[in-house]
Amino acid sequence: MPDLPPFSQNLIEFLESGVSVLIGTRDADLRPATSRCVGAQVDRDEGVVTLYLLDAIGERTLSNIRANGQVAAAFARGIDHRSIQLKGKVRRVRPLTEAELTYQERYKKEFFEGTAMMGVSPALLERLVLSPCTAIEVMVDSLFEQTPGPRAGDRLSP
Repeated sequence: MPDLPPFSQNLIEFLESGVSVLIGTRDADLRPATSRCVGAQVDRDEGVVTLYLLDAIGERTLSNIRANGQVAAAFARGIDHRSIQLKGKVRRVRPLTEAELTYQERYKKEFFEGTAMMGVSPALLERLVLSPCTAIEVMVDSLFEQTPGPRAGDRLSP
């Protein structure tokens, strides 16, 4: 069995909170594409993070995933700049389950609260279209600290 990524409870809580989530991919010519995700959920036992890709802006990202399956995702909390990056290979692309739709409602609430704390108008946030989404299951190969400071870029270890 391969080594699983070091998902501490604290890290899982961060990744599943209302942080900003961006997924990055690349095409065969190494041209990057990035899209917003509307939350993520961690399966520690499987070493899988499911990202919820926003369909309205995710066409190129999905095309890249289908071509090579490689992704990176950045999780960032604006109020204190805590940031984590993961890298991995897509295991599966699928529709969301009912439970995931319920989770997304909690994520949106937390995302809006965190963004409003930075001065963004709640009225503006309510106008954001954050659905529908596609579930992207990523087998995580590595996790990195990206919070500005002396540990930025360090690989997370158990």
